Amino acid sequence: YYQGWVVWACVLVILAAFLALFLLASVLVAKKDHQVLLYRMMPSDVIDRLQRGEAVIETHLNATIFFSHIIGFSTLSGSMRPSEFMSMLNQIYAEFDRLVLKHKLYKIETIGDTYIVIGGRGSVGGGDGADRVALFALDAMEFVTRFRYKEMRVFLRAGMSTGPIVSGVVGAALPKYTIFGDNVNVAARMESTSKSMKIQCSKKTVDMLEESKKYRFDVEERFENGEEGIDVKGKGTMRTWWINDAIRKTLRLRSFGSALTPSERSRSFDMDDDIEAAVAVAAVAEDSAGDDSGKLATGDRGKGRRVSWHDNVEVRAMIATAKDLELAPEAAIPLEG
Repeated sequence: YYQGWVVWACVLVILAAFLALFLLASVLVAKKDHQVLLYRMMPSDVIDRLQRGEAVIETHLNATIFFSHIIGFSTLSGSMRPSEFMSMLNQIYAEFDRLVLKHKLYKIETIGDTYIVIGGRGSVGGGDGADRVALFALDAMEFVTRFRYKEMRVFLRAGMSTGPIVSGVVGAALPKYTIFGDNVNVAARMESTSKSMKIQCSKKTVDMLEESKKYRFDVEERFENGEEGIDVKGKGTMRTWWINDAIRKTLRLRSFGSALTPSERSRSFDMDDDIEAAVAVAAVAEDSAGDDSGKLATGDRGKGRRVSWHDNVEVRAMIATAKDLELAPEAAIPLEG
């Protein structure tokens, strides 16, 4: 009898432990889901400050704001059933949300058909906020170009501007993270005066895009009737630009002598990749006599192998030159073989 009681007691303790662990895991999962949802509503650094009981008022000197508008929104909403229209908007903005995460931006809000994004604030985008917002805008336009809802096309109009803004959390019953400042108004004007499937931006944005170290942006100044500038409400005449495309700057590797084939010598690498690793991959000796002097070589003639950049004088020289050039576009690095 005594032994049977002990067995049952152990079983109950084990079951109770499993139940406690299950409840604890459920609480932690629910808390994590709640935290993820909260971080989607506000930037993580803002939430951390709110949890510490701090007031959130921030100034950003070079924030880039993006506005977009669906052309013919009122006509579309009137000609479609509400459920269909909401379904279409959800499909479009779900993809926009994915692009926001891809480019590490922050979505401020959607007001009807208006989609608002910010880059270059604190932990969101940093100094390359204008780059990220422009790339997001180009990706969004590309998506809308391909998008069809029951064989129906949608046309977008977009605008962006860079400049100082103030951001913060307003309200207590339903706190909301929002942005204020003249630059927000300018961004909205860039959108409202833009054209179908075009991205219009201000001069400050163009200046920042031209300073980009990673991308070469195709921008075109806007002219109306042969004259530069457009009339912007509350601003008078403003010079504006179209953002047409972006080309990633690359580091072109060449002049490894006969150790590389023509296709290998013309290979380019993304500048986000580790240059040293890229060089090690590119340094493939194809048809050179082997030696131990640090030159590119193969153990077996014609087979080729990867060469470690640590042990190769030419590769190390190329890495140093690349860093001195600060990864200039299409940089050709001559090395004597």
